[in-house]
Amino acid sequence: MTMPEHFIKECFFGVVHAASLKIVSVNASGHAAPHQAVATSTTGTARAIYSVSADICPSQALDDIANAPYVFSMFDTLKTFLNTFTGDDEQHFSQTDPRLAAAALLVHTISIDGVVADEEKTLLRTVLQSKYALSAEETDELIAEAGTADKEAVDLYGFTSILKRSLDEEERLDIVAMIWDIVYADGVVHEFEDNLVWRIAELMGISSRDRMILKKRAGKLAR
Repeated sequence: MTMPEHFIKECFFGVVHAASLKIVSVNASGHAAPHQAVATSTTGTARAIYSVSADICPSQALDDIANAPYVFSMFDTLKTFLNTFTGDDEQHFSQTDPRLAAAALLVHTISIDGVVADEEKTLLRTVLQSKYALSAEETDELIAEAGTADKEAVDLYGFTSILKRSLDEEERLDIVAMIWDIVYADGVVHEFEDNLVWRIAELMGISSRDRMILKKRAGKLAR
């Protein structure tokens, strides 16, 4: 029986408070006051805004939102720990696993135009299984968990920040190339897909020039 999410969150927030990270407000828009950082909840239902006590670290340490994923990696760790008491360990890929982040972006890409073609689903499986040397069962688990993560996410940053932090430029270029391959899988590039890849590339620090080079390459391979 899965442990109630709200219970885990309450436990997590208690731990965070004890570490001198105080929750000052929660809202759906994610607006933060000066010297506060916005951290995206792993549940994706809201954003929690935190301030940091000066005796722990300078307030500007969390002004850079790139530090926010660290806060919720604590949530991921706590959730795994609490699940050991109930025997629940349903998630096979950590919320901070670059494989899950990349898969979630791919899942988001194939559904952005409102139509998920069979060619896109087939290529998604092939790309992920080959890229990460997964078994068929592991690939299914990754896609399922990526789908859940995508549905719960409030924006793309939660995924792109993990990839930018964990991968070097060459690896990030490879992720963008994979996304373009998925976009071209059904033979049609929708304007929503084009805009999506642009936003993902920007967030991962990929130049417009490299993005367009990868787009042209994917287009040629799809012919």
